[in-house]
Amino acid sequence: ERALHAEDVCVCLIHALSSFPYLWEDWACLSLVHMEEVDLVLIEGFKSHGHAKMEIHRPIIGKPLLAVEDASIVAVASDEPVSLDGQVVLDLNNIPAIADFIVDYCGLRGQVEDGAA
Repeated sequence: ERALHAEDVCVCLIHALSSFPYLWEDWACLSLVHMEEVDLVLIEGFKSHGHAKMEIHRPIIGKPLLAVEDASIVAVASDEPVSLDGQVVLDLNNIPAIADFIVDYCGLRGQVEDGAA
C-alpha cells in the first residue's frame, strides 16, 4: 500500500519561462507527465482553467471573490469571514483544516499516515 508522502516533486516556475509565456501551460503539463504516479498536484495560478481549485481570498486586497462566478472553485480560504451560499469556506489561518479538506476532497484519507495531513 502506498503511503502519502512526497517522493516525486516537480517545481515549475513561471518566471523561468517568462520570455515564453505561451509555453508555460504546455511545459507545466509536460513536467507532470514525467512524474511517477502522484496522489496530488497543487498548482498556484491557472485561474482560467476548469480544474477543481481552492480560492485564497484576502478581502483587504480589494479584489472580488472569484468563487461567485467560477463553478470550478470547490472551496474558499479567507483570512476574514466570507458568506457564500452552498460553498465551503475555510479559515485561511487554520492550516490543519485546509489540509483536511484537501485530503478529504481528493479521497486520500485512507492514505494519510501519522496525521501527515
